[in-house]
Amino acid sequence: MQERVNWLTSSMQLETAGSVTWMSDGAATVVPDALRGQATDVEWLEAETGLRHLGTEAHEVVGSPYLVIHAPDHALRQALSALVPTMRFRHPRAVLAEAFIREERQRGRTAMAVHLRDDAVDLVLLSEQGLQASVSHMAATPEDAVYRAVHLLHALGFGDDVAIQLSGAVKPLGDVHKAFQRHFGTVDLHYGKFIPALGPVTGLHRQHFLPVIQLIRCA
Repeated sequence: MQERVNWLTSSMQLETAGSVTWMSDGAATVVPDALRGQATDVEWLEAETGLRHLGTEAHEVVGSPYLVIHAPDHALRQALSALVPTMRFRHPRAVLAEAFIREERQRGRTAMAVHLRDDAVDLVLLSEQGLQASVSHMAATPEDAVYRAVHLLHALGFGDDVAIQLSGAVKPLGDVHKAFQRHFGTVDLHYGKFIPALGPVTGLHRQHFLPVIQLIRCA
């Protein structure tokens, strides 16, 4: 904890203006290790996400020089609030909705972002007419998450032809991924601000991480 506080303190001394936004409840973003302690780290993240973002809980992406930075737990959140009164904590569904709208607005299609957390699912539905819904439901199993997604679509007059973007507590070709593939024609893993990061990072994970890593290198 003290190491994290020291790192945050030194990072904040490099911060010039504005409040810090932390994506809470398990949200994650990929950050180059070499940039972590530099002011350009914060600047890059702000340009990439539209948010000021700092992270401390990191897991290495095996086979690459990148880290997956996760949000703090409750105790760390309280400590950070005491250290940085200007820090704002936002629910990841709000961040997901903003990022999803930015990415989908040029595609001219109806799509749904499905973000899995430990015991809940966040759903963001977007059509050519704009944001249709942004809701959160309890979901203990992959089948629960599928049911919630199908129910929302049917309630709003949409069908199983809606493109699904999965993120959060999802493994490539895992139970959640396969459950959605059985019910929807288009199911993709949504990489960007929300990255599946369950279990050890495998060769398959590295393959899926590659587009994000290339994006970072271009930036």
